[in-house]
Amino acid sequence: MHKRKLPRMQLKAEAEIIHNDIVIKGEIDNLSLTGIFVKTAEYIETNTDVEVIIYLGKIEKQVSIQIKGKINRSGENGIGIQFTDSEINKKLSKAFI
Repeated sequence: MHKRKLPRMQLKAEAEIIHNDIVIKGEIDNLSLTGIFVKTAEYIETNTDVEVIIYLGKIEKQVSIQIKGKINRSGENGIGIQFTDSEINKKLSKAFI
């Protein structure tokens, strides 16, 4: 059984994955301080550098977080991204506090 270093939080929110000026929209399945899994039917090659925009809250009070990452899994269920952004703790803390 695979044990994660950090717990994942189930989160229902929208996200966009951006690479090569292409925007892929999806729904967040889970999130941790080290990565995110986005449900989408799209495919991106593993080890590809991407930007992820996470949209939290309702449209009238929406907060967005932009984070750099690298694709570590891509399949029929969605895309797993490992965060590479050194400011991840600060960005997530601001959004959730």
